[in-house]
Amino acid sequence: MILRRLADAFRKQDWIAVLLEVLIVVVGIFVGLQVNDWNEDRKAKREEVVYLERIIEDFDISIRETRANIQFQERLAERGAIVLDTLTACDIPSDAQTDFANGIYQLGKISPVEFARTTIDELVSAGRFGILRNADLRRHISQMLQDYEDHLAFIDDVQGRLASQVNYVDGRVALRIRGPVGGGADITFQDVDMDFPSLCEDRRFFNAVSAAVNYTWDVVAANILLIRQMHVLKTTIESELASLRAS
Repeated sequence: MILRRLADAFRKQDWIAVLLEVLIVVVGIFVGLQVNDWNEDRKAKREEVVYLERIIEDFDISIRETRANIQFQERLAERGAIVLDTLTACDIPSDAQTDFANGIYQLGKISPVEFARTTIDELVSAGRFGILRNADLRRHISQMLQDYEDHLAFIDDVQGRLASQVNYVDGRVALRIRGPVGGGADITFQDVDMDFPSLCEDRRFFNAVSAAVNYTWDVVAANILLIRQMHVLKTTIESELASLRAS
């Protein structure tokens, strides 16, 4: 219809009509593009909201698992300290026997923070990390990923340093484990086969346990640092999500 009117205006040399028809076409195209951009922006915003919600859920998992990890590592270190106390006194009081047994059993069983990064990895691998339009937020998330890789490297280094210490303890103490012990369950004092008086005189054994305890506390400190970073970043993401929902 517009093209027919435009052709008629050209034939009649009605330049005002031509100009009006051209303006109508230009304005129509401009409005159409604006509406399309608006729709695309709304679609991108909805997707960003969904991904931010998923990332927050991942952080909730990470924080919960890391908190449990910290509690477990602290318990390991505390029980290791009890082993050192009994070796120093060369006596295992009845109320310390379970802690002693598990201090030996769990010695050096350090583990890294569990960082749930499924959603972030999904965005990165699909080349869609840019859907998070806040550049500062992307930078903070990238830094978190790097910090986590550094954390894993630190744990690998500690595990390497602990290997000889744990091996020596394992060579001096036998454990009568009859089945799987999972979920942080305890073994009993009767599960430990050892010559305790000779262990009291073994300085290398004492040093091995001491090193394991100290390294475990180092891991606790590293885990606490990382969980603090998780809390800070989660708060930043929640703030960004609130802004998107309000806009």
